[in-house]
Amino acid sequence: MDMKKKFLIILQICVLLLTLTGCQPEKKVVEAINGIGNVTLGSLEMIEYAEALYNALDIADKVKVTNKNTLDRARTEYNRQDAVITEAAKLVSDIGEVTLGSAKTIKTAREAFDAAIEYDVVGRLTASEKTLKAAEEKLATLEKETKDLLVKAQELCDKGKYQEA
Repeated sequence: MDMKKKFLIILQICVLLLTLTGCQPEKKVVEAINGIGNVTLGSLEMIEYAEALYNALDIADKVKVTNKNTLDRARTEYNRQDAVITEAAKLVSDIGEVTLGSAKTIKTAREAFDAAIEYDVVGRLTASEKTLKAAEEKLATLEKETKDLLVKAQELCDKGKYQEA
């Protein structure tokens, strides 16, 4: 059984227990929302749990949830961080084969990666980081080789061993 199915079954049991115990279910939702805390990419399960609890409430109990806006803000912040990470990973994967013309693409990917890495508490950018470093190293090698060839060509030109046709 996959993790999502287990989560849904546990959630259904919790909701059923809340109903059977006569407990005020909105209080459990408020507690679940407060339990989210500082939102990171590791907060998804807590956000989904609080959302599922909230969605299981009837309308009368939903209006008693005083911190629903906190849940909405948590979801928005999670989605924002997820989008930043996704965009950075995409820009890195778009680099493709590195040529001398790749400098701008690599620079853009590096800037996006650097802006996203602070949110990556779950390691989603690990492969992208390796790809980006390899691309930067390849570009540096190509630029050095090009510079060395230009220096050699200039030396040949200066010695009179090379003439334009």
